[in-house]
Amino acid sequence: IDTIRRCLDSLRLLMEAVPSELILTDTSKNPEVNAICKEYTDQVYEFEWCHDFAKARNFGLEKASGEWFLFLDDDEWFVDVEELIEFFNSGEYKNYERATYLVRNFYDPEYVQYADCWVSRMNHITTESRFVGKVHEYMDPCIGAEKYIESIAYHSGYVFSTEEQRFEHAKRNITLLMEVLKEEPDNIRWQTQLAQEYRSAMDWEQLAIYCQERVDSSGNQMMDEMTRLQFGTFLAGLVEGLVHVEKYEECITKCGTILEDEKAN
Repeated sequence: IDTIRRCLDSLRLLMEAVPSELILTDTSKNPEVNAICKEYTDQVYEFEWCHDFAKARNFGLEKASGEWFLFLDDDEWFVDVEELIEFFNSGEYKNYERATYLVRNFYDPEYVQYADCWVSRMNHITTESRFVGKVHEYMDPCIGAEKYIESIAYHSGYVFSTEEQRFEHAKRNITLLMEVLKEEPDNIRWQTQLAQEYRSAMDWEQLAIYCQERVDSSGNQMMDEMTRLQFGTFLAGLVEGLVHVEKYEECITKCGTILEDEKAN
């Protein structure tokens, strides 16, 4: 209720400049939120939350009639859409299958501490397009030429008023990721996301244990460039976890081993 107008207002310039439809999937069960949504579009659809972000995204995707699909949450809002508008109005979008823009994740109520990351949130829709993942979901198939666009969306979803809220958020994500890993135990995407959630929860001991397990299980297997980049999450998590639990000598030993490991290069 506190963020929905800011989110939807930030889309106005984009929708005025580029032929678009606005599809809102409402999981809130809040009549006030639903009423606000209906001020912006006739396409407001209620969805019973089932602890599966991909299912909620797919519910909205099924309603889409456009060529491209862009998605964001109500705790995100665009501060710059000029390059997005240019991407479509210039016809450049015809040369790509997907596009990535910048999200600035804030970590404090004053919006001083933040980290920027590239997120793949725009795809050319095909008959095979669908979202995958109970949490940290993505649109699949994720193939073809990709455009990097420097339009920025701000995100306040990592701003918590109490430590308890932050822990509950991480706990929810950890639970969902464990469910996904039961189905796809060898998927390194979900493995790295789980390590990152242990870090968010500041469960340093579990972070070190889990990352060590992942390092040990990798053995001498060959890795492509993307897998090696993701594997770096486990190496960094192992070191950070050991530092926080004050196992300094073990940490120094692990660092020496890591620097000799070809997968770390």
